[in-house]
Amino acid sequence: MPVIHNLVTIDEQAEFRNDVQLSDFEKEETNFALLRSYLFTATAPQGQESSIGLLRAVTESFLNPRLDNRITAIANYGHGKSHLALVLANYFGKSFQSPELKIIFNKIDQALDNPAQRNRFREFRENRNEFLVIRLRGDKPQSLREQFVLSLEQALKEHTATRNVELPFWYQKAEQLLKGLNGDMLPKANQFLEAYSMDVPLLIQDIQNRKDAAYDICIKLFTELHGVAPNFLGEVSMRELINWASGHYCGDGKPLGGIFVLFDEFSLYIQRYGQRSAAGELQDLLNGIEDQKGKAVFVAFAQHDPIQVARNSIKTSQNLETLEKELNRIPRKVLMYSLMESVINAYLDQPETAWENFRSDHDVRGPLARASNITMDLFAKRYEQVLRWDTEKYDDIVTKGCFPLHPLTTALLCDLRMQGVGSAGNPRTVLGFVFEQVYQKRDEQAVENGKINWVLPTFLVDYFSDYLPGTSYLLYETAHRNLAPDAPIEHENLLKALLLQDLAKLPVRRDTQMSYLAEAAGLKSSEADGHLRKLSGDRVIRFDQATKLYSFWPVAANPHRMEEIVEERMRKQKITWDLLSKFNNTHLQPIPVDIPWGNSDDWEADEKILTLEFFTPQRLHELIHPYQITVTG
Repeated sequence: MPVIHNLVTIDEQAEFRNDVQLSDFEKEETNFALLRSYLFTATAPQGQESSIGLLRAVTESFLNPRLDNRITAIANYGHGKSHLALVLANYFGKSFQSPELKIIFNKIDQALDNPAQRNRFREFRENRNEFLVIRLRGDKPQSLREQFVLSLEQALKEHTATRNVELPFWYQKAEQLLKGLNGDMLPKANQFLEAYSMDVPLLIQDIQNRKDAAYDICIKLFTELHGVAPNFLGEVSMRELINWASGHYCGDGKPLGGIFVLFDEFSLYIQRYGQRSAAGELQDLLNGIEDQKGKAVFVAFAQHDPIQVARNSIKTSQNLETLEKELNRIPRKVLMYSLMESVINAYLDQPETAWENFRSDHDVRGPLARASNITMDLFAKRYEQVLRWDTEKYDDIVTKGCFPLHPLTTALLCDLRMQGVGSAGNPRTVLGFVFEQVYQKRDEQAVENGKINWVLPTFLVDYFSDYLPGTSYLLYETAHRNLAPDAPIEHENLLKALLLQDLAKLPVRRDTQMSYLAEAAGLKSSEADGHLRKLSGDRVIRFDQATKLYSFWPVAANPHRMEEIVEERMRKQKITWDLLSKFNNTHLQPIPVDIPWGNSDDWEADEKILTLEFFTPQRLHELIHPYQITVTG
């Protein structure tokens, strides 16, 4: 039997590939592969937005000029925000008949049941030409203006109708004049440029790279050569560029459908804002976007709320005030909902051959199926209704893709309620749990003592104990204190499993709770049954005779004292039929039944309490009122 590290390895670089890069848009083969691997989400909890929801918001901003067209999409590390950005770039940037759009439409169809909603996304693109997609990144060393100009030029080259368009601003004029220097002007120019550690060819290169500093150097150079400052039409403004591109090339009767600006790694841009002279550049860009409502949309992807990032990063109050003013030009913030199962799957790599050999083992095949089935049953709403996964997809992403995590561990870790628990919802911490557990088990056998060596759900309690809700955790702690000093470890693990059931509000029934508790604690059902009977017998936990379910005692309850009081009163007072009848007649009232015919009093229901001793056909017959049906009712 293999050891764990033969079956799974941690891909520590997965984050950087899983996050993707917007530059992958320009790499045809990589771009196709990433589009095929993307999974849209169509639903999200209240206060969050799905990827389909963000796509819908962007399309609606193009359709309705009254809507906000500047959006910040917030998603923590590992949530696939750059992957989504790449998909959006393709949706807007490629032609309707392109193979890229075909892949995206298929992905949308997989996420949406409603044909009308599917068709809206198709019709939006079918009725519009390709969009000018300007791709920006906050982790680049260039200024925002430099990066924007280069990206705009790149975007224009990506469409047949605008491939040969040149930006009609100072660059062309300056480059033309520099290349025209001859005679004694060229040596004079090179001598002047020595002070800037460059020569004419290097200055031309900076202009071609759209370096901001090149503008001032050109002005000074030609002033030195000719005694008068040249008119290059001023330093290029992003607002002017957007208005120019939109006015000349976007809209009805023009070759492009609009301008879509994607800004990835926006948090990094904010963090670096105070380290350079960046005041006003973001506002310049956003002003241009606002000028073109209905024809331009801006979406920034950030790890955290940009205002909070600014307050944590910018030290001087003046810079902070300026940046906050610019950030407030982005009126809409959405918190993205992401599929954590896919994030974990991206980090854990299971070699296909080794996994197939492992899964085919007789001692493994049954437990794998059992673990998957109980998880699918308890989390049917998530996997079958929301994600609409079939068994094959579930097994590929969770059972195999998240191994050695038990499927229940993965489901609980990714469940919305667990993600709402303090740091449990921080994907860095979620991945921290995964990494720690896999590293600890990497040299252990994959099967120990006849059982799969899972990362069990109970491990979550130890890792996230500081962040679990106080009320639920208090119930667990109270029960834990009532364990016998020599209680076996199985008792503690069953209490942890019961705590997780309470936290996740699992829909257990009398026929599924035992299976869940056994799986979560790493026990056979027969073993779990014996330990649970012992725990309830010792009054550590409660067993409800009516529902046949185990639960924690209320914190205020003292089960031992309660039992003593009941037994003491039972000894003093024998419950007779006369006593029970007197109690029922004194303390219980008939229950009215509202009916549209006759008198409701004639149809009222009697409520009676019976002990097991008196729950007999004879006594029930005595309690039932005789009724006679006549022709008049």
